[in-house]
Amino acid sequence: MPNIYRTNYKMKSQTKKILKVSGIILGALTAVAGILIAVVLNFIFTSEKLTPIVLKAANRNLNAKLDMKSVELTFFSTFPRFGVQLTDGTLVSKAIRDTLWQRTDTLVSFKKAVAVVNPMDYLRQQKISIHRLALEHADIYAYKNKDGIANWDITVPDTVQSASSPAGDAMNINELDIRQISIQHATVTMDDRDTRIFANLWDTDLTLKANMKKGHSMLAVDFRNKNLLFWQDGQLLANRIATHLRTDLELNTARHSLLLHDAMIDINGTKLGVKGTVRRDTAAQALDVDLQYGLHTPSLETVLHMIPESILKKAGKLTNEEYEIMKSHVEKSIEMIHYLPNMNYVIPAVVSHHERYDGKGYPRGIKGEEIPFLGRILAVCDSFDAMISKRAYKEPLSVEYAMGELEKNKGTQFDPEVADAFIELIKEGKVPL
Repeated sequence: MPNIYRTNYKMKSQTKKILKVSGIILGALTAVAGILIAVVLNFIFTSEKLTPIVLKAANRNLNAKLDMKSVELTFFSTFPRFGVQLTDGTLVSKAIRDTLWQRTDTLVSFKKAVAVVNPMDYLRQQKISIHRLALEHADIYAYKNKDGIANWDITVPDTVQSASSPAGDAMNINELDIRQISIQHATVTMDDRDTRIFANLWDTDLTLKANMKKGHSMLAVDFRNKNLLFWQDGQLLANRIATHLRTDLELNTARHSLLLHDAMIDINGTKLGVKGTVRRDTAAQALDVDLQYGLHTPSLETVLHMIPESILKKAGKLTNEEYEIMKSHVEKSIEMIHYLPNMNYVIPAVVSHHERYDGKGYPRGIKGEEIPFLGRILAVCDSFDAMISKRAYKEPLSVEYAMGELEKNKGTQFDPEVADAFIELIKEGKVPL
């Protein structure tokens, strides 16, 4: 019996050694195969040989003309994934022919584009994995003429259908996994002559992550731009608008719903929180919107973001020219409020809180009860806060001194009834100090 155990032990040891050696050999062969593939891809398919092949294939299958400086494979840096890098590219649409200086047929130009995918995921799991798709320093020009023809309509219809490729034989994709799509320092122009809309977005950055399956998708979006210009029907509706949107989106196609998880919208430094659900009612052919908004109160510097810092922090008295610039913050505040949902009701208070009861204020010089009631209240509150707060040009004043100033300027700068009511609230301890 001991001999039998000894024999079994030796057989197991030999089996482990054989499996170990086989694994090492298999790993070595895989590594050698990978190196050989890398050599083939990087030294045989060089940029000089690959670029004309890619351009020829693209121009044959697109209703557009693609030009670029080079196409390079990035096998070594992205192994085991497949990567390609394009540099100095221009895509000119053939859907619209434009010989004018505007070049409305130029759909996109870019400094660098990178794509990294994993083809093995589709072969094994019928899953498309995009590990990185990046576009840097791009100019995107989307144009539609008065007849509704768009320069982005560059796909060539497939009119040839072979017997071996029936109409129902399409790619079966179970999942689309996008690790990162990024656009950096892009300028986007939308010129729609059909609907008379023109929009410009300068210095635009976009980061997108997504996982899309049948019936359910998750997206994480981070978008920002430094300036937005928007015209419609020849009227300027928006200008000097810097935006930032960050949100997680959950799309449920079975329930026809879109869920926003704590979205943050920043418009010129004013932050707005949004969360909730947008659901499509297929029976009523309508949208059921259930969103909650939360406004993050901006600081004084944020509200006056277009006022030069040299004026905001000046220790001495402002010059007449500087004072005129400072007064412009009223109009700039209103511009911001216009883009906030359900906030228009505060505009009368904002536009009139620097008016004086005796008519010597700005911007309209109205007096007495011509000044909106909310504006008269805000004038008292704002002045009191300015007096008891520290500024670059002064130290904070005492509450007693500020109350005395309100009392002294009743009937000239302030509405007497509003000033009296505010002073009484201070005495009763109902004003947070």
